[in-house]
Amino acid sequence: MLYHSHKHHSKRSYLILGLLSLCLFIVGIVVFLVKTDKLPPSEDGSVLLPSATPSPQGKVVKTGIILCLPHREQGEVQTLECAYGLQDDEGIYYALSDSSSSYENISAISMNTAVTVEGDFIPQRSQIYPSIGTIMVSKISTL
Repeated sequence: MLYHSHKHHSKRSYLILGLLSLCLFIVGIVVFLVKTDKLPPSEDGSVLLPSATPSPQGKVVKTGIILCLPHREQGEVQTLECAYGLQDDEGIYYALSDSSSSYENISAISMNTAVTVEGDFIPQRSQIYPSIGTIMVSKISTL
């Protein structure tokens, strides 16, 4: 009887060890997927390589096209709001926020216009848009 109990206990230990291993594997996959964020797509839909790294936080001057940021998930239902953004010459997207509470700097520029933007950059990934951060615009001028 003791032998049977020990054998049963051994099987239970292997089962628990197997379940713990499976849980650790699943957690590892989830962590990998969360940390592997999508890189912003370029106009042709290809993904940009990591060489196009975001600027460090602080003052930046970027040139590009002012536009409404595209949604990350093209197949999902999308609302008609326009999140102001900039796509730079390398195809990287930046969200734009105006230093003026009335958005007078950004709203004075027509969409799809080539511009130079100056301001403070805050790196942060968006769950909705393929931007790598937000530029708090202090000055914007057309090219």
